[in-house]
Amino acid sequence: MPGPMRRICRSRTMTALPDRPRIDCQVNAASWQDLPDLEKLAADAVGAALSVVPAGRLPEGSVPEVSILFADDGLAQELNQAHRGKDRPTNVLAFPQPAPPVPEDWPLGDLVLAGETVAREANAGKVSLSAHTTHLIVHGFLHLLGYDHQTDDDAAEMEALEIDAMTRLGLRNPYEPVEA
Repeated sequence: MPGPMRRICRSRTMTALPDRPRIDCQVNAASWQDLPDLEKLAADAVGAALSVVPAGRLPEGSVPEVSILFADDGLAQELNQAHRGKDRPTNVLAFPQPAPPVPEDWPLGDLVLAGETVAREANAGKVSLSAHTTHLIVHGFLHLLGYDHQTDDDAAEMEALEIDAMTRLGLRNPYEPVEA
């Protein structure tokens, strides 16, 4: 099990405004050292995801809260095995929480990103580590809101939201292949 987690960021957007989610970021892996401003990256990704979610997906006036752990492959593999029965690391895990009875402050859940896997995927896909990490935070955040990709229709809906969020950030479509 990894040593104690080091808190590296707490979103500067901690005000209680509906368009300002509360984001708590922690890093427990050296594999994330190449991304110096994870706080801004996480806040931008979550903000973009929120901006594309249709009205009514979150209760009006609620302030979503999300915790993001930037982990290593070992911890991601342990969690993937324990919670999904898959004995391998995965790029992002989402652990949604049930909606509270009075959803003013809504802890949506936790995201865990696996550093080495994310870096390998970014390299293989010929995209920057920053862009790939942003995409995975958007993707994971949408999972926390109940989106999934189990059917073709669900996947198409979720991917369209991801593409829209990435476009709003000035980033390319993550599902479009990069030419060699």
